[in-house]
Amino acid sequence: MTSKVLESLSKLCRVAVAILCVPMALMAQSQPYTHFKVIHTFHNNDGNTPQFELIMDNNGNLYGTTSLGGDLSCFSGYGCGTVFKISKSGQTTVLHNFEMSDGLYPQHGHLVRDAAGNFYGTTNYGGDLNCSSYGCGVAFKLDSSGKETVLYEFTGTNGDGTYPGFNSFILEKNGDLYGTTYGGGQFNCGTVFKIDAAGTETVLYAFKGTNGDGCGGEGLTQGADGYLYGLTLYGGISCPEAPNNGCGTVFQIDKSGTEKVLHAFSGTASKHDGANPIGGVILDSKGNLYGTTDFGGLGVGALGTVFMVTKAGTEKVLYRFDGVHGGMPTSPLVRDKSGNLYGTANAGGAYGYGVVFKLTPAGKETVLHSFTGADDENREPSGLLLDSSGHLYGVTATGGDPSCTSPIWGPGPGCGLVFEITQ
Repeated sequence: MTSKVLESLSKLCRVAVAILCVPMALMAQSQPYTHFKVIHTFHNNDGNTPQFELIMDNNGNLYGTTSLGGDLSCFSGYGCGTVFKISKSGQTTVLHNFEMSDGLYPQHGHLVRDAAGNFYGTTNYGGDLNCSSYGCGVAFKLDSSGKETVLYEFTGTNGDGTYPGFNSFILEKNGDLYGTTYGGGQFNCGTVFKIDAAGTETVLYAFKGTNGDGCGGEGLTQGADGYLYGLTLYGGISCPEAPNNGCGTVFQIDKSGTEKVLHAFSGTASKHDGANPIGGVILDSKGNLYGTTDFGGLGVGALGTVFMVTKAGTEKVLYRFDGVHGGMPTSPLVRDKSGNLYGTANAGGAYGYGVVFKLTPAGKETVLHSFTGADDENREPSGLLLDSSGHLYGVTATGGDPSCTSPIWGPGPGCGLVFEITQ
């Protein structure tokens, strides 16, 4: 694998460090009161390593991606990833197996769906193999019958960006798609791009990584004001967590490409405001942005934060993880009508394998579920979907079938699963 592939996989492997931060006495803690149910366990041929939130249609069917698995003749036996559907009755269907030329490793490739039932997403690798031995990623469309069309292949040339798999698409009614790339661009710090319905890509902005600007695009969301908002994993200002790369930013950009950094994270030394925001942001009705940082804050090992940033750029830390109640959150939050936030942390908790948490507007955190790491359960959760009944749906990157081999963790830990939590 290339260093970039290894870099992507290593994001999960950092969990092992945080597990050591959890006091052994906590391992005997009992499970919370919520009901946890496994909906589907992956077995490699139907997918391996799901890592981003699901989406749901009007009939209650769930859709998502797995980073690997599927057609095991692809990617040296690891599989190039899948798009899957889980019916309300629990039946699972693989809608598409990626085949390197049409995409590889949709790691955090959040799907979006149009009114006709077509899906849109990105893969971190695959596509144009002239870009690298594993490609630089694609943007794709998948119709309701499972037919895939590559809308755009990222090439790394002419500043078009590389590795769009950490991206959340914005889909407009006219068919225009907006997204980010993690790498490439004029300054090799990623881009914000537009792909029109004809497949023409336009780079709206290239992150600089200098003079306070971000580096490493991490998803987009659109506000009622028409602006696009997102995160960069690095860049901004120098900080203890990443003195050479910066601790990341929250940014605003308009569709003409004018970018503004709303907040640059400073890490643990001064404001304790977090470091390395990841997964994207969500907005409330007032335009406030909510998200998580993977590191920084306070507590045991500085294991991340939940933050809010106003439209004016004022940042407030809502919660700092301590390992006991989770650590290292890496996925977007969801928000209910009462303003409660829900999310996952992929380390810490009662057993050290991550948690699903709820955070009230007053900043009180409740662990809804601690993952045990058992073969028949789960570990390393990411992404949540909140339905109209208050049920939470998510995925774990590993766990489940003990006979399934994970290319990240080696034989035994399972290929991941889909779960439901009812409160």
